[in-house]
Amino acid sequence: MCECIELGLITIATSLLIVFVANILEKRFTTDISIVSAWLFSFMFSFPLAMYLNINPVFLFQKKTFPKMFFPFLVLLLGFSAFAYYVQKHASLETRRKFYHIWGGVLIIFATYFDIELSIVFIAGIEAILIVMDYARKRRGYIAELSRKFLNPGLREDEKEGIAEAAIFFVLSVFFAYWFGWDVGSAVVVVLAFGDTFANYGGRAFGKHRYPWGKKSVEGTVCGFIVSVIGIKLIGFPIEVAFVVSSISMAVESLEFHSDNATVPLVALVTLLAVGKGVIYSIF
Repeated sequence: MCECIELGLITIATSLLIVFVANILEKRFTTDISIVSAWLFSFMFSFPLAMYLNINPVFLFQKKTFPKMFFPFLVLLLGFSAFAYYVQKHASLETRRKFYHIWGGVLIIFATYFDIELSIVFIAGIEAILIVMDYARKRRGYIAELSRKFLNPGLREDEKEGIAEAAIFFVLSVFFAYWFGWDVGSAVVVVLAFGDTFANYGGRAFGKHRYPWGKKSVEGTVCGFIVSVIGIKLIGFPIEVAFVVSSISMAVESLEFHSDNATVPLVALVTLLAVGKGVIYSIF
């Protein structure tokens, strides 16, 4: 596990270095040339670092679980891509965003169930791609156009002008959560991908009692709470742990922080580690 976490961190650090170097090169070259050149430069940094830490990325493809999870995961990914194309053409912005939440959660839980180590590196790779594409989409060139087509359909107006923080925080939160094992990571994904989504739709469908500090409703929080409890229990945690984690996480979700893709999984993770791993759970 430690080797995969280190490789994942190197992957994300490399993407940040690519953005930093490309930003410097753009003063003289086009965005496409700058990003490709920055990638080559960053690779010359990251590869020796991985070797220094005795990390050989080839081991990922030598794992016996790789072929077992690759083809089912590819089918799910293709299904996601096809449905995502339909959703982008016919659904509202919030529906598209929640679709990405749910299907992303399904893909992550499925992949990590088969091989958590391999999946941690893949998740880090997705995060790295998101960071680079978010940088590129506000510029000109082929890479920029491709990045806009991929990211912009799921972005709110403030994110289009700034950072695609929802997607970046979503993947980054999941990456960190799986450091603590499949059960903890998957429980955080349940709260983030399913609890948050059903809180949104529950509020829209049944919301009558609004919180005084915002637009969210008690009914939406209850819907997110129920889904989170069921999901965390199915993963294998005791019902009292599922109850406590879901209660606190959905309470935070109702507060309408600027990016609940960062606050909700963080609170869920800390609560799971405290309650689900023995620090507070011993009280029950």
